[in-house]
Amino acid sequence: MLPIHIDIGFLHIHHYEGLYFFTAIFFAFLYFIFLCREENIDMELMYEAVFICLIFALISGRIFSLFFWSTKEVIHNPLLIFQIWKGGITVTGGVLGGLIAGFIYSIIKKLSFFYYIQFFIPSIIIGHIIGRFGCFLNGDAAGSPANVPWGITFSPESINYISGLIPPNTKLHPTQLYEIFGNILLLLFIILTGNIKFIKKRRIIWYAFGYCSIRFIIEYFRNDTNRWNCAPFLTTGQIICLTGIIFGIILLIWSIFKNNIFSEIPGNEVKVKKQLIFAFLIITGGIFLELFIAIFAKILSIII
Repeated sequence: MLPIHIDIGFLHIHHYEGLYFFTAIFFAFLYFIFLCREENIDMELMYEAVFICLIFALISGRIFSLFFWSTKEVIHNPLLIFQIWKGGITVTGGVLGGLIAGFIYSIIKKLSFFYYIQFFIPSIIIGHIIGRFGCFLNGDAAGSPANVPWGITFSPESINYISGLIPPNTKLHPTQLYEIFGNILLLLFIILTGNIKFIKKRRIIWYAFGYCSIRFIIEYFRNDTNRWNCAPFLTTGQIICLTGIIFGIILLIWSIFKNNIFSEIPGNEVKVKKQLIFAFLIITGGIFLELFIAIFAKILSIII
């Protein structure tokens, strides 16, 4: 694919996924603004909430990545936490940190967490879809060797091969594309049920079920998994996903018994078709921008 490699004097950027990452955040934010304006939400309040959630998401995503996937490295070198140019951030940790920050923010501001989270969930999924396409271009988070017609041979410079564990030019499972496909199905479910009040008011529950199930299955095909001695039959990602599924079950049961809390949440009719079209445009725009960034960086690296 097109991993980003730039060497300009003192600036050395190799396998840098940050540009793709922030592209995903930007387009997810655009969709979030669209959803909020559709229902006349106070945007000043939402801007503050997004900023706080994003900061905590970045911190927790970094911590999760290092402590769950690079435990030995961070123990020997704690300063690795601050060396963000070396990469390392997880979706699961970022989403969890952002949701916790949003929950605390809603308590402080005396807002209905389950009402406002309705607008965040589709945006998070869209950001995830665009971000995973960036992973695909960068050759990051790919799968294990695959003897299937749709196996992908990544660039020899891809991070999948530089470890030496997998020979260059080996076909791999395009797990980034698997995850994109799963998230598209999840997004369709979330948007198409936008006028079913029972489902819409519990979007965070369906997101927990949906994404954790998708990631749990995909873990069987990834090559960057690690396992803990306490559960050698499961990967770290699968343990985290199982925790998310259990949390979703508990939250669903609680929501049924505490239905009075959810019955107070406004359930306005939404324009499903309009949301679908805009979601398609946002995702397409994000993917095209990432392609442009990748091609531009490739040309720049050749010229320099």
